[in-house]
Amino acid sequence: MRRTAARKYTKAQLQLTETILVVFAIAIIVMLGTFLFYRYSIQGLSETGERLSEQQTSVLLARITSMAELGCGEENCMDTSKFIPFKNLIGARDYRNIFGSKRITVEQAYPEVDSDKECNVQSYNQKDYPDNCKKWILYDNAGKEFYAVSTPVVLYFPEVGEYRLGILKVEASR
Repeated sequence: MRRTAARKYTKAQLQLTETILVVFAIAIIVMLGTFLFYRYSIQGLSETGERLSEQQTSVLLARITSMAELGCGEENCMDTSKFIPFKNLIGARDYRNIFGSKRITVEQAYPEVDSDKECNVQSYNQKDYPDNCKKWILYDNAGKEFYAVSTPVVLYFPEVGEYRLGILKVEASR
């Protein structure tokens, strides 16, 4: 009889060990599944966030071209004589709520300009203006990593009464 009791005890111990191993394996599978589910969910949310951020930047790009602070009035163009005062206005007013972590630049594209210099008050007061500088940095609060969205715009130079082609670029931090 003693042998039968010992066999039952070892058989019960073996069954208990098997049950523990099965429960342990199921727990590992559930944890692995949960980890993979959350990982792909986070990746999907990150991609959606980037897509929404790009859409927001595109909307901002359209908004900038229609701002009264930079526009030509009735015409659909950007007045270059307003760029430097606008850059100074940004310091006085809080445009950070509107623009956020972005860099907004306007670059003269056609006709080509030999200089790569930024347009400022000194270049504005020169006799060879607008051919002595190429770009205006209207707002700069971008981080190190960014993506850019741009659109062609018509630039109006009231000093010489000319219209030229430019590129409005919004660079947003990731």
